[in-house]
Amino acid sequence: MTFFPRTVVVLAACMQAAGAAGPAIDTATIESVTGLKGTYNKTENVFKVSKPRDDVKISVDRWTMPAFMGLTSWAAFTPMGKETMLMGDTVLFEDEVIRP
Repeated sequence: MTFFPRTVVVLAACMQAAGAAGPAIDTATIESVTGLKGTYNKTENVFKVSKPRDDVKISVDRWTMPAFMGLTSWAAFTPMGKETMLMGDTVLFEDEVIRP
């Protein structure tokens, strides 16, 4: 499953599924829709999925930069009353951005 081109649609579906469940976060649905294994932080009540951008090789001064150093997309979910808040970051190159 390719994570990047369908990120907005996938995350919207996850928010709808997570919000429909009430205050609890439906982690199984989020993992199923994204195809990614997530982690739950009990202290912060946050469920997070992430995907390193390992399909490209970035080098800085002839040193290959690992994906965890800024090349990872992620989405985090936390309940907010009857809804779910989503925060995240998507790593895209200029030619991957759809312009109006």
